[in-house]
Amino acid sequence: MLTDLARHYGNGPLSLTDIATHLGLSVAYLEQIVPALRTHGFIESQRGAKGGYVLAAPPSQINMGGVIRALEERKNGRGPLSVMPCANLDGTVEPCNHEEVCTAPVLWLRVRDAITQALDSTTLADLAPQSRRILPLTQANPLKDLELVATTGNLDPLETVGAVSQN
Repeated sequence: MLTDLARHYGNGPLSLTDIATHLGLSVAYLEQIVPALRTHGFIESQRGAKGGYVLAAPPSQINMGGVIRALEERKNGRGPLSVMPCANLDGTVEPCNHEEVCTAPVLWLRVRDAITQALDSTTLADLAPQSRRILPLTQANPLKDLELVATTGNLDPLETVGAVSQN
């Protein structure tokens, strides 16, 4: 929903019916998430014959970490997105029956930190460029890796990993 509103930012409101049609979602589903998005200040409604919803701020100012947290709060009533009970994305820790013997929290805290960093460093503008062809790339470039395989003719996965890591 937010990506559709971002693509239309500055061009007036969109109705839930229009958004549902564009995205192949049901209006009933969108009606379930609208209250959380409004409460947290991500969208605003505009009444009238050509009314609907608009973003409350430019897409470049809407942080996806905040959006995910708002939607998780709506879904589970508690708020924090949790990788594991020992690693909630809001930094809180829930008690666990395995604390005395479990060594996995190190892993889950790293996963939590990576997810939090990815969400908090991504804006709605990053997810809704004017053209899908200009989506920002991550550090990994699978197309380059495929080009390397194609140009070397190397189809052995072990040799491919070695060739890729040499570049």
